[in-house]
Amino acid sequence: MHDWYTRSYSVRMLEEYDRIQAKHPTLLDVGIECQLGWYPIVEAYLDEVARLLAEHPGATYDLRQVKEKFGGLRLYADRSDDITDAVQAAYDRAARESERTCDVCGQPGAMRKIPPGQWATRCDEHADGGELVPPVTWKEVDYGRDSGG
Repeated sequence: MHDWYTRSYSVRMLEEYDRIQAKHPTLLDVGIECQLGWYPIVEAYLDEVARLLAEHPGATYDLRQVKEKFGGLRLYADRSDDITDAVQAAYDRAARESERTCDVCGQPGAMRKIPPGQWATRCDEHADGGELVPPVTWKEVDYGRDSGG
């Protein structure tokens, strides 16, 4: 299990974090608590937030946490009202992308239940013995918020 998690993989994670943090020093001051395959999704999200902040002088944004939860990417942040809707849309795109992207390598993936009960989005190569679960779109999952439907 987890044959992919090597020292060189860990080093690449640190190097990629440093690169993204150097690109967005005022936005990324927390760790990224997910595997390397989702770093490009996090970077694209931060690119979008940076664009929004440039377009809305005086807007504020404070990233609190970046992590994997239930097999998907979660980005928790405080932001000013003037960019809330646009930041939420960027977050929704990132969350959806993570649920079809292997968190280990970034290739297409699918939700799997990995022993002993962890959920992860993985490609076949990095499945770690996980079984595919029936596809569910992220909007069909009730996260306790109004779906607008």
